[in-house]
Amino acid sequence: MLRIDGEEVPEKTLVDSVTNKTLFDFPVQCVFRTSDIQQAFLHSHHGYEWYLCLSGNGRFIVGENMLHVGAGTLIVVNPLVLHMPRSDAGKPFHRYILSVGQNYMDHVLRNAIDPGAAKAVARWLPTAGLDYACWQLNARQLLRVQDILTRLGGESASGRERCTLTVYSLVLQFFAGLGRREAGPAVAVHNGKTRKRLAEEIMGYVAEHYTESFGVEDLCRRFHLSRSYLHRIFKRETGISVNEYVIAYRVNKAKGLLESGTLRLTEVAMASGFRDLSHFFHMFKRLTGVTPGRYRIGGATLNGDDERI
Repeated sequence: MLRIDGEEVPEKTLVDSVTNKTLFDFPVQCVFRTSDIQQAFLHSHHGYEWYLCLSGNGRFIVGENMLHVGAGTLIVVNPLVLHMPRSDAGKPFHRYILSVGQNYMDHVLRNAIDPGAAKAVARWLPTAGLDYACWQLNARQLLRVQDILTRLGGESASGRERCTLTVYSLVLQFFAGLGRREAGPAVAVHNGKTRKRLAEEIMGYVAEHYTESFGVEDLCRRFHLSRSYLHRIFKRETGISVNEYVIAYRVNKAKGLLESGTLRLTEVAMASGFRDLSHFFHMFKRLTGVTPGRYRIGGATLNGDDERI
């Protein structure tokens, strides 16, 4: 177990290597899940993710936001954005998860038959500058999309020759099915409980101040809470500790800076909120499985480090 600011934090990876590998093998993956959520920690991957709840209730943490999830909730998450689903304990939670590689989506948009078709597809991607988008589907729309996702899951997992064209067609049908709405887009309704608002305010504060040096005590003073109460409320609402969220957020920001390839490692550490280079290396390796230098040149699939300080 890691200890951050005196608190034990599970050693859990931020990089969803399974999704990254499957998208590398084939850029469209669709699965239907009824089991308990196994990946109950913040993670990110290189593809878009559409998360559709068919039944049950839960929460979905994405970036610094926490969304209520119920039957008909559709959430799309941008590549490399931290997110984590949380279902209500002891209750069935049925969902489809559609993952699409970023290059594949770019191809779909570039090769749309006309500007109107491209616009219709882009409508179901997050607006520029946002990490996610969320809608509440109506019953008819949910049935249409569920049928398409069922066929898409079968084709993408079949391994049959020449299924690529079928998958491409079903991806387009998915967006077409979403577009056939009987009512305008509606953002999923948020729970207005005080504890939830408090957790969201803390996540928002981290998003605005992650480059600065602050600890749990600073958050306690900022929100006028005792240390034990802050930890208890945040853990209850999000499923993770405040410290785990802060470190995960900073490391994810560092990943984006490393992928740009323009900053030295010392600059990346400072820009993502780490004041100590050795601590940055240690936490990045713990949470991603590779050093910052190796991540910059291609992650765990490459040999050798590029530790350009």
